[in-house]
Amino acid sequence: MREVRRVALSNIPAAMKGIVYKLSEHHKQPLQDWSSLPFPVQQSREFGIPAVAAALRVQELAIVHSQEIGSHTFFLGRVISEEHWSEGAQLHHTAGFHQIYRRKRDIPFTEV
Repeated sequence: MREVRRVALSNIPAAMKGIVYKLSEHHKQPLQDWSSLPFPVQQSREFGIPAVAAALRVQELAIVHSQEIGSHTFFLGRVISEEHWSEGAQLHHTAGFHQIYRRKRDIPFTEV
């Protein structure tokens, strides 16, 4: 992402939680073969970047700036395109302390 200064972000359906969390085991390893993913992909509109075919929405961003802070890299991007591919409940991941905060206020996120 930092080198090509482009990224396609997929909004994943909540029903794909198990598949997505399983992929996290390999998140520090570069993907060698897009066809090895456990779901189909399709090309994003402007950049032709493989995106999850079952995505609810795909946004393509041009990376304007990136900065390493500790063990993380932060990116600033400009939206180039946005496509709505399907409807449904979106997968969200939040920190445990945030869910506790929401529960105390009777507004917890639904857990799948």
